[in-house]
Amino acid sequence: MRIEHCSSARSELDWLSHEARAECDELRLLFCHYREPAVIFGLSQRPDAALRRRLDNAGIAWMRRRAGGGTVYAGPWLLGVSVVMPRSHAVSALDPVQAYRWFGELWQGVLASLGCATRLPDAALISASRERAKAQGVDWACYGALGHGELGSDEQPMRKVLGIAQIRTRTASTLVAGLNLAATDWRALCDLLGQPSSRAEPLAAATAGLSDLAADGADATPQLLARRVESAFVAWLGRAQGGNSAPPP
Repeated sequence: MRIEHCSSARSELDWLSHEARAECDELRLLFCHYREPAVIFGLSQRPDAALRRRLDNAGIAWMRRRAGGGTVYAGPWLLGVSVVMPRSHAVSALDPVQAYRWFGELWQGVLASLGCATRLPDAALISASRERAKAQGVDWACYGALGHGELGSDEQPMRKVLGIAQIRTRTASTLVAGLNLAATDWRALCDLLGQPSSRAEPLAAATAGLSDLAADGADATPQLLARRVESAFVAWLGRAQGGNSAPPP
């Protein structure tokens, strides 16, 4: 297993673009500790010229990723974790929803080891969260709703703590996660995107950070939490892939 690090959304997407197509039999892992804020649009989202100028004038880096889904606001409050598995890996043989669940269950173990209880949403909860996000006008945001394999807090109502995306190519199967370490400034994102500031409230209500949920999270900085997550994730991934295993379909 090869482990690498980066500190910007641009470096993360460049790494993913290369590694997802590389001819390599090795499992590769990237941790992205976003040093500066950045706006990452989903594959189907195409910012118009006015929005691009708005972001450029604000000095905010922006880009489109190769995976689908909504807009991600990256920054020091978020930890990016990407796992690239060769096509020979057992997880690559799973269909996309099964692969999402494998990744979500792995993350559930990682966060439980840090004193953070989470839940995987079922199909009904996923559907309800998407309908709610659409009604609230926040369905453009990745963290506005839950998806397969993503994790929410073990409470009612559930708040999203982990987002997941997936990229599949001829040579590799890639799973990408964004873990909320601390509260996101949703009002700043709405302002950047020209969205009504009132939409920051439902986004804040729908999300949680590890600092909110972990046993001692309130006493830790995002940087310290990120280091703890990194160590736990490497350990759990090593165990999960010791036999190159995946759950049964």
